[in-house]
Amino acid sequence: MSAIEKYNDLTIAGILQLGGIFKASGYFQDVQQEAQAVVKILYGRELGFSPVVSMMGIHVIEGKPALSSNLMATLIKRSGKYDYRVNRWDSEHCDLIFREKIDGKWQDVGEASFTIADAQRAGIQFKTYKGYPTSWAKYPKAMLFARALSQGLRAYCPDVSASPLYVPEELGAEVNE
Repeated sequence: MSAIEKYNDLTIAGILQLGGIFKASGYFQDVQQEAQAVVKILYGRELGFSPVVSMMGIHVIEGKPALSSNLMATLIKRSGKYDYRVNRWDSEHCDLIFREKIDGKWQDVGEASFTIADAQRAGIQFKTYKGYPTSWAKYPKAMLFARALSQGLRAYCPDVSASPLYVPEELGAEVNE
């Protein structure tokens, strides 16, 4: 039995216990109450992620779950139906080509891109936030990739999740990539 299969066998009582353990650990700064940990674990379970992966890669912002770009990429790649490839990726622009397996053959189905100009139009803070350098200032390439990936996932791979997926900064969070 795989780790995910064992995880799917967890009862609500087991998940509540895990939520308490994760909160008590102090390792997850965004979890102030056990219930918050339980929500992250349950949401991750629906997407096929283990409890620890869920705690690390799912963030709830203003009542909406947001996934790290790594978890989004995992959903796309492990679907077997979708994939993406990098067309251009530098500190000014990220362009991804999304692919779908149709009748056993990979076909390009669309493109998703995000640029520094797009980020500026969206009002993203580039220099500092609350006195600290933002992730956009420190890691522009990673941030552009995350935005292009989430955009493409919603447009071309919507069935990898039952609800729209967002990266945390799309919901207004300051992130540390």
